[in-house]
This record gives sequence, C-alpha cells and structure tokens, in this order.
Amino acid sequence: MVCLDTSFMIDFFRGKLDTVERVKELADEHESISITAPTLMELATGASLAESAKEKNQLHAFLTSANVLPLDKHAALLAGDLNASLITGGEMIEPMDVQIGAIAASQNERLITRNAKHFDRIPGLDVEGCAA
Repeated sequence: MVCLDTSFMIDFFRGKLDTVERVKELADEHESISITAPTLMELATGASLAESAKEKNQLHAFLTSANVLPLDKHAALLAGDLNASLITGGEMIEPMDVQIGAIAASQNERLITRNAKHFDRIPGLDVEGCAA
C-alpha cells in the first residue's frame, strides 16, 4: 500500500515521465494506491485556482481508482504529537504536510514524494523519494 504526496501528484498530472512510469509500475504490481484528504484538498484548490476543467477532470478520473485516506481521530492526534515534536526539535514543516505524514504513518502506508528530505523528519514514516 502506497500513499502519493501532493508534490508527486502534481508531477504526475503534469505528465512528468518518472512519476507516470512509477504509477504504471505500482499498477503492474497491483499495489493499492492512496492519497490523503489534505492532498486531495491541495489538488482541488490548485485546479480551482487555475480554473482548469482539464485539471479537475484529471483529478476526478484519478479518484476512480485511488483511495482517499481521512484525517481521522487517530491520525489527528498523531499529527499533533508529531507537530509538537518537530517544533521543539527545530525541524518544523508545514502543518498540512504533518497531517499528510501522520495519515500515511497511521495507515502503515509508504509515502511517495518529491520532497523526501522534508518528510524524512517524521519518525516512523516510510518515505520513498522520487526525482524532482
């Protein structure tokens, strides 16, 4: 089971070859693909701001085959603990990314991202980096 981060999804929708090929590999491996609710919000915001029917259609088409993982009570509590730890350790990242990481970690999903250095700050999160 893998969870695709916002940065990866943006590259995928833009047709960047390495991300498109990685999604094909995951499909060939019959890997369950997920995104988080915060990632969905970020992607929907971008498509709406761009006023792009193409981007909205791509997103809706992708959602027919992907799971959307919620920010449930367990993930929200984990995100709060992680955020506090990152702040006190001087390793702060954006709160939305803490939520994404906590959701993936709480579901025991590997997070595929273009920003591995960023998400590597979250203890216990299985992170797979991809080229920018």
